[in-house]
Amino acid sequence: MKGNKIKIILLILTIVLAGFGRDFVMKNINWVIKYLTQGGTNFSQSVFNPFLKWEVSDLIRLKWGLTIGFTLLFYILTKIIIQSIFKRGNTLVKLFYFTLIASATFIYFIGYVFGIIDTIYPTVRTIMGIAQSFVPFIIIYLFLKFYSSINLTKKNE
Repeated sequence: MKGNKIKIILLILTIVLAGFGRDFVMKNINWVIKYLTQGGTNFSQSVFNPFLKWEVSDLIRLKWGLTIGFTLLFYILTKIIIQSIFKRGNTLVKLFYFTLIASATFIYFIGYVFGIIDTIYPTVRTIMGIAQSFVPFIIIYLFLKFYSSINLTKKNE
């Protein structure tokens, strides 16, 4: 039992640190893109200087790849942590992530069809940002914890 608690704590620490790591990488790539497209001062960290030689289109493709990779990482971590804590919840994790990704895809498609991608992009980015964070874990954890307490109360009545 003690080993499982340590595993859960380490996994939660991993998902939180991964969130900060993802934010660091994506924001610095955005600074490089801004510098390459608008000029001015390069505010990215020096470790990102090699990206200054890249084409903007390549950086955007990199960001798409990172978006997919980070989404998968957070999905897997969320699934493992929820399963470790509750011994259930895999379907809920799948449904939650499917809903996030499907919503972002649908909104992006609508923007594409109506030629307003620049207008809807912040919404799509926010939804995908949620998928690439520990927010789904927190929401699913609270839901399952609350749902379990409701079921326990009903069984005791």
